Amino acid sequence: MTADRFSRSITSALPVSRGGAPRQADRMLPISEIRPGEAQPRSYFDEVALERLAADIGERGILQPVLVRPVGTAYELVDGERRWRAAQLAGLQEVPAFIRTMTLEQARLAALSTALNREGLTPIEEARAKLSIAALELGIDDLEAARLELGRLSRPAADPGRAAQVDALFATLGGENLRSFAKNSLPLLNYPPELQAAMFDGLAPSKAKVIKNAPEALRAELLDMARSGATCAELTAVVKRATPTQQLSQAKVIGRFLASKQVNKLTPEQAEALATWLASAPEFLVT
Repeated sequence: MTADRFSRSITSALPVSRGGAPRQADRMLPISEIRPGEAQPRSYFDEVALERLAADIGERGILQPVLVRPVGTAYELVDGERRWRAAQLAGLQEVPAFIRTMTLEQARLAALSTALNREGLTPIEEARAKLSIAALELGIDDLEAARLELGRLSRPAADPGRAAQVDALFATLGGENLRSFAKNSLPLLNYPPELQAAMFDGLAPSKAKVIKNAPEALRAELLDMARSGATCAELTAVVKRATPTQQLSQAKVIGRFLASKQVNKLTPEQAEALATWLASAPEFLVT
């Protein structure tokens, strides 16, 4: 899949009429015949926000139809899971829907693209969506394998042609190139579960990074501070006061290892893990 084909695939799948105005729904579908799509990048739905949307739907109905694709005797959501969930809370039995015949790849692309163009996607959901699109571009089925490959491609000595292929794709998504994505966004997917949950609730990535890099014994305290409004500077100060010696010792251990012959004895899996870690390391270390 090329970046141009990605753009064309998304444009052809989205339900807009000439001039960009939304079209009328193809038909009303029973909610019971619709199931969530496996390509949905959004994994967190705020209950309070859903209840507000349900109240609005109860008063005005669903203004933007959901997008589905036929799968067997039922329909799979491509776009509109939040509206579908809220409609159920509002007690609706059916929803307006656009029905499109799509392959699984087309459905994934459409779901990921529409999600990325909406507000409210958390940094983790955005990173997962972009990783999924890159995995499709590279022909990799497993997201963990795709994550390791992007980490490898972000290094200067990696395959320049394959890296340029991903950069061209990211240019259609906006905001990041391969190297910045590997350094700033990919690491979020490996954050501890409690930090990922906090980011779904609005914790800024910059604060999450400070907490993630802190000693494990400090993380709960730092997370409470962040939720109470502490700044990155205040969180960093707590970490420095608590662990100056430990941080210096850890840095020395890492430095000695990287300069040793042990690096040449790493297994391919260990080398890939190290490459991914280096992709998010400070600039002075990798250069």
